[in-house]
Amino acid sequence: MLYIRIFLIVILSSHTLAQPTDQIKQALDAVVYDLARLKSIDEPSLGNVIDEHISPLIDYLAMSQLILGEHWKRSSVAQKRQFLQCFPRQFRHLQASALINWQPDKWTITQEAYNANQTKLALDITLHNSQEVRAFTLRLHKVENDWFIYDAAYQDHSLLKTFKDDYAEKINRLGLKRVLARLCTDYPQLIKDLTLAGLHWPPFIGQGLPGQGLSIELVSQVLIMAGYKVDIKIAPWKRVLEGMIDGEFDINIAIWHSKSREKHLLFSDPYFQNQIVSVSSQKVFLKPNSLNTLFATQGAMGIMDDYAYSPKINRYPNRQYFQNYSSLYRGLTSGELDFALLDYTVAQYYLQQNPNLGKSLQVSTNTLESKPLHISMLRKHPVAKKVLSDFNHYLKIYLKSDQYQALLNKYTVKTLPQK
Repeated sequence: MLYIRIFLIVILSSHTLAQPTDQIKQALDAVVYDLARLKSIDEPSLGNVIDEHISPLIDYLAMSQLILGEHWKRSSVAQKRQFLQCFPRQFRHLQASALINWQPDKWTITQEAYNANQTKLALDITLHNSQEVRAFTLRLHKVENDWFIYDAAYQDHSLLKTFKDDYAEKINRLGLKRVLARLCTDYPQLIKDLTLAGLHWPPFIGQGLPGQGLSIELVSQVLIMAGYKVDIKIAPWKRVLEGMIDGEFDINIAIWHSKSREKHLLFSDPYFQNQIVSVSSQKVFLKPNSLNTLFATQGAMGIMDDYAYSPKINRYPNRQYFQNYSSLYRGLTSGELDFALLDYTVAQYYLQQNPNLGKSLQVSTNTLESKPLHISMLRKHPVAKKVLSDFNHYLKIYLKSDQYQALLNKYTVKTLPQK
């Protein structure tokens, strides 16, 4: 019921209402027009409609004063500011939820009634779709020369009263301070501009690659589908992590999960499966079918520093860590290393780009370990859960699209059969 009443305010609040009835007609037309053309009826898409057509000039100050009542009068300036910052975000979320639940395809204004001094207006409206017709009463008031919406009623239930009763119960039970803290936590500030960062890791991330790499293209496209704007930075691994902590970067574009990382980071659903294989010299080519058979050789192993290999790999006694692939490959070609453990796609890329390496080294086609590839955000990031939820939702759509297959073909990515 609350969502339906909020929906009414959503579609009628797109402009300052100097001529309220005409402005309401314009708002209704604009929102109904956009709803009919949306490809996906979900919160991010509807949020874009709200951002475009729903004016911030709903009278949130009047609504806040009426909702909190005596609590508003007793609250500090900081608490008033906190409610005015966070309540509109709750309101926007409920607007989008209302539109998800019910979308009109036409509307009618049935009656308008002003008070005696022409400072308030009650407007009766019916909204229609193929299933039913719903009648609402919109309440507006005049502030100086402009009109603002401050309440609505559906089946004689006031939106303001519903909010007021809900907040009164919560404040009596928890206190104003805790209620405000929960409000701002549950409805964090919306951030639509995101900075994505990752280390140089071709063909997934690379300045010289077309589109800057498979991971950058995929992650960017999914986030853009979800309504975000993205900026890309390529930096060393430690610089990426430091930048996230400092607030310079929002998202790590490509990362493997580990228990230690989970303490500070939240991870998306996987968007790719990295397949760990052995790379060795043509002279002593190894084709192990498991880590156990590979480790039984007791050869010198090369792995990359800062990668979240499994504990079993990181416990192998005869191992060497490398900061870059060039040094690792030199170790393989010189005989310093007997084998290396690398992602199959990365290993194939380097051998294709360096024909001399391809003549002396060979990549196994047996997957020894599979590592899901994610994006990640700091747990303390104010919109981490929201952004990752949006990413996961649109990722499912993207991975089923022709666009995804075209991206794999673009980077000539081939995966090994799963065991």
